[in-house]
Amino acid sequence: MAGKYLGTLLMERGILNPQQVEAVLARQLQTGQPFGQTAVVMFDIRMADVWRALAQQHRDTTPRVDLDQWASPQKDALEVIPGRLAWAGKVLPLAFRGATLICATTQRNLCDAMAMLHEKLDIPIDFVLTDELQLKQHIMESYPM
Repeated sequence: MAGKYLGTLLMERGILNPQQVEAVLARQLQTGQPFGQTAVVMFDIRMADVWRALAQQHRDTTPRVDLDQWASPQKDALEVIPGRLAWAGKVLPLAFRGATLICATTQRNLCDAMAMLHEKLDIPIDFVLTDELQLKQHIMESYPM
C-alpha cells in the first residue's frame, strides 16, 4: 500500500464523504472489485477523479530513474505501445518485469499516463518517474519520426 488509502484521498478532495467510503468498502468486500471502480459505479463519481487520487497515492513512492543510466528500452516493451501513444501520453515503455510492463513518465504526467495506459492496455503496468527533458529525448530516440 502506497501512501494514504484511496478513500481518504477522495474524501480529502471532496469527492466522497465518510459514509460513502464505508459503503464502498462494504461493497468491495462483497464483490472483490477495486475501490475506485466500485465508487464510480455506486456514486457516479468521475473516473478522472479516481485516477488523480491514485496518482497522488503513488507519486511519493514511485521510483525515480535516470534514463541516461537505464539500459535501452526492450524491443518487446516498445512494441506494446505505438509511438503515437507514447508521444501523446508522454510515456516510454522500458521493459517487462515478468508480465508487468514498466513505463517511464514524469511526475506531472503520472495521472494521465496511468489513465491512458490502463484504458488502452489489458496488462499490468508499473511506472517509474523521470525528468521531462530526458523522457522527451528517449521517446524521440525510441520512436523516430
